[in-house]
Amino acid sequence: MPPKKRPPAKKIYVVEDDPIILDYLETVLKSLKYKVSSSQSGEGALEGIARNGSDLVLLDVMLPDVDGITLCRHLRQDRRTRDIPVIMLTCLTDSSTIRNAYAHGAVDFIPKPFSQAILKEKIKKALLTKHPVS
Repeated sequence: MPPKKRPPAKKIYVVEDDPIILDYLETVLKSLKYKVSSSQSGEGALEGIARNGSDLVLLDVMLPDVDGITLCRHLRQDRRTRDIPVIMLTCLTDSSTIRNAYAHGAVDFIPKPFSQAILKEKIKKALLTKHPVS
């Protein structure tokens, strides 16, 4: 009997300007067998995600060129990226920021600092749930 073929690895695009956090996220995600692409800027991410596609985006709220909530809104407006689930990462945990993230299309929110277990669980949940944009 031939061995079972594994489904292709899910692609996760990480947008994080802090190189230490970005390196941590890439290391964790690769250890979980995800295919990882990343950008430290919003503009680079928008282009990379639209060009290469992704199954999930982990998006920092505070970026040097454009804030993550605005980038999330742009992803929702582009037909190529509108159905990709976006999880926001941030140290800003006030209710206004959280409401704004959800209002602009985020499917979940992870406050920094976060544990690997929380990250893993929220990613798994987002990838298993369909998130069509109406």
